[in-house]
Amino acid sequence: MTVRMWTCLRSFSSLNHLTISDSSLSFPSTPLELPFVTKLSAERVTLKSYEGLLSSLPGLRHIDITIDDAERDIPHITAGLRRTGGEQFTHITITAPSSLPSEKRSVSRKTMRGLGLLIREQTKNLQWLCLSRVKCTDEEDLVEFVETCRHVETMNHLTLPECGTNANGRLGLNITCSVKPLRVIPLNS
Repeated sequence: MTVRMWTCLRSFSSLNHLTISDSSLSFPSTPLELPFVTKLSAERVTLKSYEGLLSSLPGLRHIDITIDDAERDIPHITAGLRRTGGEQFTHITITAPSSLPSEKRSVSRKTMRGLGLLIREQTKNLQWLCLSRVKCTDEEDLVEFVETCRHVETMNHLTLPECGTNANGRLGLNITCSVKPLRVIPLNS
């Protein structure tokens, strides 16, 4: 089904924004490419599909993914982004819906470090990163993540709405003592 749909979509060369909200999509190990798609919005994508979906879109610059389980989904998204090389991305948004229970929005230190490492090593053109309602189990992990993002020369905007910090926490102190001009917005929950 996915192969036939991708074959059909290839004929729309002016298609630059793709929205997917279907958990039944599955991709072969070497999916057909849609090189003209530069923006992707995705939700309800299965774990197996993240890597295939992202690797089928080599021209992708802007992604907006809604997740169902942060600890489960973010490592797969990270792996998919790593597989693409990541250098071309300018905007990445990962959102946990407010309807998810708190345990489905929480991520471990390992998951945050994996995403941070990808961003530091491979996203050479990233300007905007938003992790919405993704909560670290320890605020120190978020501080470390922000510090990692400071190493991306092009990044100028990091938004962390409802990330589990408090107004006078370590993250707030880290932001005010920063040397690199990075607009970090931790909208406290």
